[in-house]
Formats: sequence, structure tokens, C-alpha cells
Amino acid sequence: MIINFKDKSQLILFITAVLTVFLIFFQSSLNSEDSHKESSAVGDAIEDIVENIKPPSASAEDQFKINKPFLRKLAHFVEHGILGLEIFFLARMIEKNKGLTSRLPLRPLSLLLSLYFGMSIALFDETVQIFSARGHSVKDIWIDIFGYSTVTVLLFAIFLLTSVLKSKASVSNTQES
Repeated sequence: MIINFKDKSQLILFITAVLTVFLIFFQSSLNSEDSHKESSAVGDAIEDIVENIKPPSASAEDQFKINKPFLRKLAHFVEHGILGLEIFFLARMIEKNKGLTSRLPLRPLSLLLSLYFGMSIALFDETVQIFSARGHSVKDIWIDIFGYSTVTVLLFAIFLLTSVLKSKASVSNTQES
């Protein structure tokens, strides 16, 4: 079994990732009108927050308006980025529990499988939209893949850099002794 359901942190991360996938698919299943209402409500809430934190001396002409289409694309990037974060850490936990540790944050196969998983979710996400009378967008597929991949690769690089710096520090400490 890949997931160790007795390990609470692994189980919680697995459940969180599954819930994130369901959230992504739920958002995709909304019809066009409901989706636009939801993103408009989020945009309006952001505008209200910004208006409330502006200094009182700001003029009415300086009213903050959010770009709603950009907000929708950003939501794609963020939700798939969150999934990338969850899957990266889940893969690391699985590798550690299986004793598959290496100097890399993830073995190359695990990294490639993780990226393949993210790409598959992005493709399936847009496929769901075909059946929700909303239509699909190739641009959204790329934004989803980019969000997932950016977070995954960034985490990989951070952990790799941390590992390299720790090994250099330990080598210099042993040389000083």
C-alpha cells in the first residue's frame, strides 16, 4: 500500500489533497453564471477589504477595482498550486516511510509522477467544464499545469538547496574539528 493510513500526518495530508481535488472539480462543475457570480463575489470582497484599509485621505477617484478575469485565472493557478504543495509533501512522506531516502528532496521518478498527476488533474478539470455547459479553455489547462508545476519545482529547489547547504555546513564543521 502506498499510503500508510496509520500515520496520522500522512492520512491528514492525503485527505486534504483529495478534498482539494474535489474542490477543483466542484468549481469546474459550476455553470458559467454561477461561476461568474462566485468570482464576482470574491472580487467584490477583495475590493471592499482594500477600500477599508485605504487611508482616509485617499480620494474617491482612487477607488480600487480588481480585474475579475485576472482573478479567475489567478484562482486556477492558486488552487492547482495548493494541490502541488500537498502532493509534494505527501510524496516526501511516502518516500521516507518506505525508506526511499536520497540526497534529493524527491526521487526523480516521484517528481515526474507528481508532475504527471498535476497535469492529469488539470486536463480532467477542463474536461469537467465541457460537461458543465461552461466550456473548456486550453489557456486554463496551461495555467493549471503552470500553477501545480511552479509550486512543485519551487519546493523541490528549496529542499535541494537546503540539503546542499546542510551538507556543506557539516563538511566544513568536520574539517574544522
